[in-house]
Amino acid sequence: MRLVLKSFSPRAVQDAAARLARSIAAACIGRVCTVPLPMRRRRFDLLRSPHIDKRAMDQMEVRTHKRLIHMPCPTARTAEELMSAEVPAGVAIRVMP
Repeated sequence: MRLVLKSFSPRAVQDAAARLARSIAAACIGRVCTVPLPMRRRRFDLLRSPHIDKRAMDQMEVRTHKRLIHMPCPTARTAEELMSAEVPAGVAIRVMP
C-alpha cells in the first residue's frame, strides 16, 4: 500500500511524512520507505490592466510538493494508526493500493 502526500508547503509535507512514517513503523513489522517525488510548478501570467498595455504582466507560481510513503505490510492495525494520526493542515493524503 502506498500513500501520496501533497501540499503547497514543503515543511508541512515533510512533517506529515515523518509523523506517518513513525506511526506506521510502530504498527508494521517491515521497513517504511519515504520517497520525495518531483515538485510540480504551475506558472501563470496575469495582465495588470485588462484594456491596454498587454506587455505589463505579473507572473505567479504555485508549487506542489509531494512525498510517497511505501508500506510493505499493510494490516488492520496499520489502518487504525493511519486513521488516528494527526497531519498538519493543508496536507492532502491519497491512498493507493
